[in-house]
Amino acid sequence: MVKLREISVPEFEETIDLEMGRFGEMKYQLPAAENASAVETEWAAPIVCSYMPLNDLLHLMSLVMLEKRVVFLSSNLALLSATL
Repeated sequence: MVKLREISVPEFEETIDLEMGRFGEMKYQLPAAENASAVETEWAAPIVCSYMPLNDLLHLMSLVMLEKRVVFLSSNLALLSATL
């Protein structure tokens, strides 16, 4: 985690190389600017939706389609941040 604090903010389409100790080296290629929001949606949506019962998910989808405001509350901060 210390290494994450030491790296500068990467640009779009840049590759980040991190040494993860016993896990070895990790490389991540940031997407192009026009694809960044789509990648975020692809990663976060399945995680968030898997925690919801079907009725809640259908209700959420109807609220979104009606352009209503939706507020998420959770004690799981990782899950909550995935909804942004």
